[in-house]
Amino acid sequence: MRQVSPKARVFVVSDATGGTAEAATRAALLQFGDDLLEVERFTKVQSIADIENIVRMAQLQPTLVVYTLAQPEAAEAMRWITELQGVVAIDVLGPLLAGLTQVLGRGPDPVARAPHNPTLDK
Repeated sequence: MRQVSPKARVFVVSDATGGTAEAATRAALLQFGDDLLEVERFTKVQSIADIENIVRMAQLQPTLVVYTLAQPEAAEAMRWITELQGVVAIDVLGPLLAGLTQVLGRGPDPVARAPHNPTLDK
């Protein structure tokens, strides 16, 4: 079994409180039976610049980025930037929303998502 660096960490990133992503992260961490990963939450992420800064910090040491971003543009930016920079990232809600869209035959209710954020239109 591979030893995990004590400096490894998880960044939980959200455009809201981050509670959903952190709960999923902590549930997954229980499967490893150790507390060698530091969990840090970034809430109310509102812009591409915010995402770039978080990814830049993630590059400094082994980091998993776990995110829930309601704006499709923000989620796509996170996916693209982390991939480009070689940072491991998991979109917690994206696959679930895609599956529900497929089964229900319609997309999520726009009222239930975060309001449109013009700072993500860069």
